[in-house]
Amino acid sequence: MSSGAYMMRAFVTCLTFSISMVLITSCATDDIFKAFKIDYTPAQEKISDDQKIILDLKKQLAAAKEKEAVLSDQNGKLKKEIDEKETVLSDQIVQLKNEISQKETVLSDQIIQLKNEISEKEAMISIQGKVIGLLDDSEQTLQKSIEAQVKNN
Repeated sequence: MSSGAYMMRAFVTCLTFSISMVLITSCATDDIFKAFKIDYTPAQEKISDDQKIILDLKKQLAAAKEKEAVLSDQNGKLKKEIDEKETVLSDQIVQLKNEISQKETVLSDQIIQLKNEISEKEAMISIQGKVIGLLDDSEQTLQKSIEAQVKNN
């Protein structure tokens, strides 16, 4: 017998056995289990316990989904609030930069004006120094002239 035929026969046997088991278990009642003296109480208890665990897990899942929804909502609100505050801060930064620029312009103009005033005052001081020098020379010349006239007289 070829291996392909052998595999086919094994498959058919397995399938027949599986179908037979499904039919037997679906037709089985408590009386049949009692007749064979099969105690399936532990299995029923296990199923009951598993159902309780599944129910608890479903409740926990529902609670977790509810918390997730609340946190998602809070997250959305916080993101919106952050965006709004970033917009306000950005506007304030632009406004402050404009104010700084205006103040720099005013201060620059004032510095130029003060430099011009200093230059004018330095020129005035220079002229006053020359005038004082000329007055000193004139005074000395007059003094010498007066002394010369006093000596001549």
